Amino acid sequence: MNKHNSKRLPYLISALCFSLLFFLTISAEKLSKNGNILWTGSLLVRLLLISLLAGSLLGVLATRFLILEKGEDNNPGESVRPFPLVGPVSFLLMALSWLPIYLAYYPGICAYDSYIQVIQIFSGEYTDHHPILHTLLIKACLNLGHALTGSYNTGMGLYSLLQLLALAAACAYGIAAASRHLAKTGRGKASRNLSVVLTLLFMVCPFQAYMAVSVTKDIPFTICMILMLTAFSEILFQMRTEWKPGGKDLVFFLSALGCIIMRNNGKYALLVPVFFLICALIRDRKKEVRALWGRLLTLSLCALVAGTLLLSAAFRQVSAVSGDKREMLSLPIQQLARVMIYHGGAGVLPEDDNTLDQESRDLINDFLTDGSYRYYKASISDPVKRHTNTSVARYQAVRFVKTYLRLLVRYPGDYFNAFLGLYAGFFDPLDETHAAVNLSDTETGLGYVQTRWQELDLNPYGIYKASLWPALHEKAEKWAAANEYLQLPILKYLLMPGIWLWGYMLLFLKGLYSDRKKYLLPLAFVAGYYLTMLLGPTVQLRYIFPCMVAFPFLAVYIFRNSNS
Repeated sequence: MNKHNSKRLPYLISALCFSLLFFLTISAEKLSKNGNILWTGSLLVRLLLISLLAGSLLGVLATRFLILEKGEDNNPGESVRPFPLVGPVSFLLMALSWLPIYLAYYPGICAYDSYIQVIQIFSGEYTDHHPILHTLLIKACLNLGHALTGSYNTGMGLYSLLQLLALAAACAYGIAAASRHLAKTGRGKASRNLSVVLTLLFMVCPFQAYMAVSVTKDIPFTICMILMLTAFSEILFQMRTEWKPGGKDLVFFLSALGCIIMRNNGKYALLVPVFFLICALIRDRKKEVRALWGRLLTLSLCALVAGTLLLSAAFRQVSAVSGDKREMLSLPIQQLARVMIYHGGAGVLPEDDNTLDQESRDLINDFLTDGSYRYYKASISDPVKRHTNTSVARYQAVRFVKTYLRLLVRYPGDYFNAFLGLYAGFFDPLDETHAAVNLSDTETGLGYVQTRWQELDLNPYGIYKASLWPALHEKAEKWAAANEYLQLPILKYLLMPGIWLWGYMLLFLKGLYSDRKKYLLPLAFVAGYYLTMLLGPTVQLRYIFPCMVAFPFLAVYIFRNSNS
């Protein structure tokens, strides 16, 4: 490739990447407005042209001002000593700022699937649908609280408090590491400013406090993800080529292990950087650098093996049974349900053209039992998923795959519409459908920040709401239930889930066209996690929360670095 073309390549790749995001965003907005998109050649061409124009403009601007280096000095100054108490001070301030929500919602926000885990604990009937070790962690806290005070509610309060402190500690660790990183590159003022800005950001961001006391597996996963990505980046910055592991290596290993045991999709996300580490090990000819890749690869593989063994041991210890795998079929479920109501003669929609062949109808009826496709809701697969006969996909795999692919060829627009409807929140920074996914006319606490308890399931076990700050609880409930973050001008877009994929795309492009390519390795874990979210049932705050919190820590290493 000649020099002239190599200068154009970053602009071209950026334009294509942002054009893709624009196409997804424009399509999702159109679907949200109209309820359906009838894809025609002219419509596709028009949307592609609009996306290419907007994506090219943004890509050129981003490349010119943010991605390409401007000849700045990568060693702007001597290494300076950072403020030594950044970590402890940040930890203390964040923990104190989140404490009022803890008191308001004492013993914690037992929303999402926590009630299922509590039922498993007291019944002794465990499944691996939710991470067993996380369920056992909740059990340990419940038993400790009961042993100390005779109350399981105290135990739940203990769990929530420990989780709050652990999240504050993980964020403080990331802030301190980022501050040290900038100080080592001679950016003393930036180091101090960053620690202040990030601490204040985590203190005032409303999602932080709510999630810190939400009893859900996603928060321990977030904690481990922050620690792992920060330690990963620090190891790459130090470029220590000895095989002997150090302190950062231990943090990386333990936090990677935590990611695996605290979310079932953690191991799949880790496989992505493992793949690229293997590629780097094969491709790189420098012996000392190969030692670094080998050490990181060994740590990652050890974490995968140790996590698998720990989960297997816990599975046997509590005599758990394997949960249903329908969660991973969320997208096919939505696609087949949409095809059925638009083309299957189901009588649900007036625009149903009844063009679906009988063989496909039979497969869908076997797979989506009791006519559950009638419950189709574009933004969440749960209404249909609850009635899915997954044995069709498992034991009649050939029949299922053949039918699925045949319908993909025949109704590609409906398949794409189902994808857009289900996952728009992950890539559309303007999307607001994510906030209404679980809203109900009969129940409160089902906004984007979920605070609803399944009290009928929890109260019999002595776990109940016991707010220590009722007035704040009432205000916080109204704020969450009404999705009031959507009323914040401009700032609301930083709280939208879709903006973060655009941000990570920018980090990817910056790393690709700078001397910071090595930091694409921790970024690969985030990419793997995003891919697993596209197997999920909907867009929720707890799913995207790890990516929101981890973003600034990765951004520091990719945008500011003097050690290539």
